[in-house]
Amino acid sequence: MPKSKHRRKTGGKSIKHPGRVRQLRERAERSAESQFNERYRYALHRQFPNETAAGFMVDLLSDTVQFIGAAAEFWPVAKAELFRQFMEPVDAPDTDDEIEPYTFETAETALAFLVEHGMAEVSGDEVSIPDRFLKNIVDSGDEVAPGTSAEV
Repeated sequence: MPKSKHRRKTGGKSIKHPGRVRQLRERAERSAESQFNERYRYALHRQFPNETAAGFMVDLLSDTVQFIGAAAEFWPVAKAELFRQFMEPVDAPDTDDEIEPYTFETAETALAFLVEHGMAEVSGDEVSIPDRFLKNIVDSGDEVAPGTSAEV
């Protein structure tokens, strides 16, 4: 009689797969993060490739999102802290030179651009990502960022 190809111990008990749950959880986190980046970060870069200042601010905002399992959590960022990070000097790739840092006026313009296009919300001195980008990330793939091909 042929042996079963299923991994079974004698007595009919299945063999444990240690680490499999962790792998599935990590896969869900990567999937949630890639869906968020596709909806939020990459959508803006594709739609407005010449808006480097707004794109950099979107990158800073999206870096503050934490992924726990398939859920995304975001706490509003202080406007002063966001502007401080935005205006820090950045090293130029492939050279020892520094890229000219953004100014305060550029930061205000970039934030106004994001608010105008529905990519950020400002309440008082805090900046946040609209909830529609953070909800139902894994379950549905039908929501797109404003200004992308589905709304144009």
